[in-house]
Amino acid sequence: MHSQVDNQVDYVLGDPPRYLSHMIIESCPEASLKRVSSLNIHNFAFVKRSNGSWWYAMLADRYLDMNNEEHMMFLLSETGCTKTVRKCQWGNCVSCVAMIGVEDHVPNTISINEDDFGCSLISDL
Repeated sequence: MHSQVDNQVDYVLGDPPRYLSHMIIESCPEASLKRVSSLNIHNFAFVKRSNGSWWYAMLADRYLDMNNEEHMMFLLSETGCTKTVRKCQWGNCVSCVAMIGVEDHVPNTISINEDDFGCSLISDL
């Protein structure tokens, strides 16, 4: 089971992941979609940019458009750079942040159990 943390204190907005183990990488987009769907406003994630790079970002907003399609808007930098991701892209373009140093987190694990989809949010607030 992967553990999710809502902020890695050594990352700032716009940073690329230093190691793949800092991202929760699911074996299929459907599993990733289920995990990403649990993100709340002000949670952190890695977001894939149009050039293919991943950036550390904060979820700033979730909303429905005029066609009732759900979107997530991420803040990518302290200067206000944002990226909006449609729900159909969440599984491929958003990766939850993994808790570093937790024994039950193995980078790039491909075995998935239905119980593995829950996210454990941890905060130092």
